[in-house]
Amino acid sequence: MFESLRTTSAPWVCSCDGEHESPVSGRELSREALSLRRVRPNLKHVKGIRKAATVVLPIFVGLLLLAVCVHVLFSNDRTTQAQPNPTGTSWLLLATGSVAPSPSASFTPRASATATLPATPSASATPTRSGDPCRGAEFRAGQINGADVTAGSTSAVVKWFNPGSPTLVDFHILAVSQHLVYGRQPEIPGWVTVKSNGCGWMTGVVTGLTPGTPYIFSVDGMWTGMGVDGTHTRTVARSKVVTTALA
Repeated sequence: MFESLRTTSAPWVCSCDGEHESPVSGRELSREALSLRRVRPNLKHVKGIRKAATVVLPIFVGLLLLAVCVHVLFSNDRTTQAQPNPTGTSWLLLATGSVAPSPSASFTPRASATATLPATPSASATPTRSGDPCRGAEFRAGQINGADVTAGSTSAVVKWFNPGSPTLVDFHILAVSQHLVYGRQPEIPGWVTVKSNGCGWMTGVVTGLTPGTPYIFSVDGMWTGMGVDGTHTRTVARSKVVTTALA
């Protein structure tokens, strides 16, 4: 190529100012060709740099963003851990003041009255009964005394007071069951007759009782008429409900 440039005739080259043209020698053309040949490798090098920058620049930007994110995360953790945990007693801000005086209550004294109590009566001795304890203790109509009962399983001992009377001949003791039974009622134990022996306490035993059954014991006295025939009875004592023991 360069040889051809050397052998050819000198071409005409237009000047930069455009006024006239000047011929160029072959030697000068060869120099220009060599300079162009030297410039071409530099252009290739520039293109390679551009391609490398196109690949490396996104990677660099990504690494930079990753570093920023890691820095932010670590800074948040440090901030969270660095927050102090309040311990100890709380502080109270107190302002010193003055105590307001309390209102004082005023009152006018009044004349006081002295309470007086009646004099306590002196204790007197308990009167004791003198004479015959059975005197005046005759049976009166409508008066029923209490009877004490000691019950076993099938029998009971009844104790009552005998007022005493010349016409009181004997007593009848009856045990009345308090156990409610539907239908036919069981037979009541028979009368127990006790002869009157004058004023005082008397006892009688009732048998034929049912174990574990509640009873009321009634004591009736029998009197004879003064100057008339026949007798009459009245209840002189009665017990509370007493339950016989279980067998």
